[in-house]
Amino acid sequence: MLVELHMLKDYKTRVTGNYELLRALLEVMNKDAAKLLALNAQADADAAKLGSHPLDNAKFPLKLEWNGEKPRRFSFADISTRGS
Repeated sequence: MLVELHMLKDYKTRVTGNYELLRALLEVMNKDAAKLLALNAQADADAAKLGSHPLDNAKFPLKLEWNGEKPRRFSFADISTRGS
């Protein structure tokens, strides 16, 4: 869970807001743990029925081929005189 609190709020307000939100979230997770686990398992099963992800067959890390110029060093003078 991503918690974003407005940066213009004072420190105490941000910390208290974060604390209360996380406390309430943990309370719900504790109370309904079995239901949450079942829903998560069902979501995984539903996602598996959709088939493979388009990138599942890609090999990582992807190898990038460069067919252009070799890298070379240049100065700002090269850039400013290039068009003239």
